Amino acid sequence: MPVGESDATIDHAARVRGAWLGRISGCMLGKPVEMLSMMSGRVALDAYLADAGVTELRDYVPYLADSGVAGLLPNACLGGITCAIPDDDINYTVLALMLLEERGFDFTTDDVGRAWLRYLPGGMTFTAEREAYARMLADVGMGFTFGAPPEFDLAECSDNPFNDWIGAQIRADLYGWVAPGQPELAAELARRDAALSHRDEGVYGAQFVAAAGAGLAGGASNGATVGALWGLTGRPIPTHWTEPWDGRVQVTLAGVGELDVDDLVHRTLAVRPA
Repeated sequence: MPVGESDATIDHAARVRGAWLGRISGCMLGKPVEMLSMMSGRVALDAYLADAGVTELRDYVPYLADSGVAGLLPNACLGGITCAIPDDDINYTVLALMLLEERGFDFTTDDVGRAWLRYLPGGMTFTAEREAYARMLADVGMGFTFGAPPEFDLAECSDNPFNDWIGAQIRADLYGWVAPGQPELAAELARRDAALSHRDEGVYGAQFVAAAGAGLAGGASNGATVGALWGLTGRPIPTHWTEPWDGRVQVTLAGVGELDVDDLVHRTLAVRPA
C-alpha cells in the first residue's frame, strides 16, 4: 500500500500502543550506555558488553557496578528496572502530545518555544535544544511565555553549532502517530517543532521520522522499522522488554510526574487532525 494512504482495516490503537512501548523500551535499552557509545565509540561499547558477558545483546544492559557507565544507572539495567526512569527523549514525546492537546494541529514554532519554557527544565536540554533554550531565556522577553510575541527573531535560536544533529528527530515520533496515512501533515508538524533549534538536515531528519511513522501508523508496509517504528509495523513488542517497567513512565516536565502507558495511548488516540 502506498505510504500516503491509510488502510481502514489497520488497528491504529494497537499500532500506537506498540509505538509507545517500543519508544520507551528502546530508550531504556540504550540509556545505561548512551554516553559511552557517544563519547568513546563502538569499541568501548563492545568492550563493556563483553565484560558483561553479552556480546549478543538480547535483553536490557547488565549492571556492572565498577564500570562508571551503567553503574551510574542501575535502575536502567537488567534486574534493576521497576519503571521507565526520566529521559529527555521521552520528555519530548510527552511534550509533543501536550502541545497538540493545548494548541491543536495549527501550533506554531512560537508555541513550541512557549511549551519548552513552561514545562521543560533547562537542565534536561542538551546540544541544539540547550542552545535554543538559553537564547530564549536571554532574549525572548518576559511576556513570551504568556502569549506575547518574542522580542527577537525566534529563528535565530537555530543558529547554533548543533543544528544538524539528531535532536529534532528525537522529538518527531508522535507527529507521525497522530497522523496515520498522512505523511505530509506529519512532516509539516515535525518541521514546525524542529525549526526552533535545527536547520537543513536537522529538520529534514525530523520530517523523515514523522512521515515514516505516519505511513506505518496508517498501514504502509514500507519504511524504516527503528525504535518506535517497530511497534508501528504491527509487530509485537517482546514482553521481556515491557514487563520490567510495567507501564510506568516517569518524566521531568513541570506539573507532570509518573505517567501510565495506557493513558498515554488513550491521549494520543484522542488527538486527531480535523
